Amino acid sequence: MELLAPPDIFMEITVPEDGADFALGISQPIVADAQILNMEKAIEKVDFFVNDQLVGTQDTADGTEYSMDWAAPSTGDFTFVAVATDTDGTIWRSDPVTVHVAYEYEDVTDDDEGATVTFSTQINEGEGAV
Repeated sequence: MELLAPPDIFMEITVPEDGADFALGISQPIVADAQILNMEKAIEKVDFFVNDQLVGTQDTADGTEYSMDWAAPSTGDFTFVAVATDTDGTIWRSDPVTVHVAYEYEDVTDDDEGATVTFSTQINEGEGAV
């Protein structure tokens, strides 16, 4: 039996959760947890991809978390993948996380009495109703 070496980096997208719903045009965080398991190496950067397109790169972390904000350009399903590159140039990919983006807008305003009033509108694509 051949023993396989453990990976040098643990890589996982922690936010959003797989299957989450996003509202169109609202900026949402994407957070990747990248941990060094081989102390002889270091993480050089983490690239964030949405539907196989690079949307951002982070080269500094808050602890082990690398993050960026992203707003969907349209409705539909989007798949996120984070890719860590170590100091040797080796890359480590997270498992994909898919989110669904729909039309939704929520606005919070204060009325004259100081109470908070929330307005929410849902538009279902193809129905044309508000």
